[in-house]
Amino acid sequence: MHFNAAVRYIVAMKFVYAYVAACLALVTTSNVVAQDRMPRPERSKAIQPSAMLKKPQKIGAGISVRQAIALAQRNTGGRVLSSKTFNGVGQNARVHQIRLLVEDERVVTVIVDADGRVRRR
Repeated sequence: MHFNAAVRYIVAMKFVYAYVAACLALVTTSNVVAQDRMPRPERSKAIQPSAMLKKPQKIGAGISVRQAIALAQRNTGGRVLSSKTFNGVGQNARVHQIRLLVEDERVVTVIVDADGRVRRR
């Protein structure tokens, strides 16, 4: 009777050992396979959170993005939704496009040029 129980235990343990060995093999080979993949591209040039804390710098000639946003808010009284900066007509001149929510219902797009002139689009 004890012999049969021992045989059943050994047979069951073979499956457990085989399962553990298969899991270990899978885990160790997955790292090797992962290294064969293409390398990750360099970090994107998006603004990092630490860069947002720095003092704004002027990009070329004209006013900074923060100054353009302040002018647009003063002109429309709206809340800023987004801002984009484009190359202007002159050399090193920048043009800022700012989208604002006005009166909690309308979205207005404002263009601020390098000289600080605000015009609605």
